[in-house]
Amino acid sequence: MTSPLEKTRLRTLLGDYPNTLALKKPEVSSNLVAFDFADVKVPNTAFKPLVREARFDVGELAIVTYLQARDHGKPYVLIPATVLGRGQHHTIVYNPQRGVLSAHDLVGKRIGVRAYTQTTGAWVRGFLNDDYGVETVGLLLRIRMSPNSRTPILSYARLKGRRWRKCFSTARLMRR
Repeated sequence: MTSPLEKTRLRTLLGDYPNTLALKKPEVSSNLVAFDFADVKVPNTAFKPLVREARFDVGELAIVTYLQARDHGKPYVLIPATVLGRGQHHTIVYNPQRGVLSAHDLVGKRIGVRAYTQTTGAWVRGFLNDDYGVETVGLLLRIRMSPNSRTPILSYARLKGRRWRKCFSTARLMRR
């Protein structure tokens, strides 16, 4: 007589999204695998322990963070499934007191970014180049280092003020 198979337990980092809740509740289950979900409110806060400490067996990870981990020899395998995705056009903000800007007006200007290697920044550079023909090599990216970290950050205090709330939209970023 054989004993039933014991489930493989996987330490898992996954956010609470409409497409993941059935797995996390668990309304959907497996006879072979059990997920031990990390108790984190925002998954990206646990990217560092996922990559540096291998704290999780499976987890969501921003694409640029994954690519950097692979480049540094971390033994991760990308599963081609999008857990959470969104367009990034809304992530560029500017000071409307300086007048209307087009994407081409950004060339030669100082642009604040949290981190050059951040996934959002990579998407922004990509759509500025691909959608609007702006050579991102010509952009002057100003990266600010946090005093408590080696991670570059943008001073969010400047973005929270009224003068920084207007966002680029596809209509405002017209090709010249």
